[in-house]
Amino acid sequence: MNAPLRSIRTLAAGLVLAGSLPALAQQDDSPPPPPPEELPWAPPERPEPPPPAPRRSPQAQPVYRPDYAYGERPGHRRQPPPAAYPGAPYQAAPGASRVWFPQVELAFRAGVASPAGTAAEGLPMADLFGEQLALGVELGVRTTPHLYVGLFAEGGFGGAGPSSSATGCLGAHCGTGAASGRVGVGLRYHLAPFAPIDPWIGYGVAVSGATVTGDDAFGSFSRTLTGVEFAKLSVGADLKLSRRSAIGLYAEWTSGVFTQLEDRENGAVVASGRLANTTTHSWFTVGPRMRF
Repeated sequence: MNAPLRSIRTLAAGLVLAGSLPALAQQDDSPPPPPPEELPWAPPERPEPPPPAPRRSPQAQPVYRPDYAYGERPGHRRQPPPAAYPGAPYQAAPGASRVWFPQVELAFRAGVASPAGTAAEGLPMADLFGEQLALGVELGVRTTPHLYVGLFAEGGFGGAGPSSSATGCLGAHCGTGAASGRVGVGLRYHLAPFAPIDPWIGYGVAVSGATVTGDDAFGSFSRTLTGVEFAKLSVGADLKLSRRSAIGLYAEWTSGVFTQLEDRENGAVVASGRLANTTTHSWFTVGPRMRF
């Protein structure tokens, strides 16, 4: 009984082994699994560090030998040593532009004014007015280093001429005095604004007036003339004292006409009106001038 049962078991085991042979053959033909570094969850490979740079050996410093004659190398051109900074004054580069901002200028001037020409037809200025002490003030703006634009006011005081009154009063027999004044606008062009001595030329126009007063045989009198000065030509030079102040001399020639005349005797107007025939008169002034 045991022998048939053992045969059956052996047969069953052989059948099971025969059925598993194809599966075992297929398993042997499958590719091997990838290595761990190729798996998707494997970390990336780190690049190898570069090799260290070779160290340079320190160069030995040259040793100075006093017994050796050091000559120039062939083709070598010796350069002069650079100047020390304290001994080399600073100089602006050629063509460097200067920054300029408009500046307000105030000036005072004085001078001696001499009359010339005729005040009216047949009436010379020298017969009405003598030389005068002129005092003036100027206020304006230096718009550029070369150009000045401003206003001015000027007054003059002095003696009268020999025919100052309407009746021809002689200066020895009557006390007389004369005055003149003008206000206007002027331009001035500076030729060397950055130099120590700055020459300049100027031009201006003004409204003006002049009067002469005194006493004659009939009492007090006054003669007043008003008009315009259409040309005030001036030249001068300024000597700089500091960055903003200067002192200098000027000369000025003024030409104009009187258009109105008024004569008074003892305070009463005896003649007044516009001059029918106007003539040209002038003043020549020279004196010092100071600018701030």
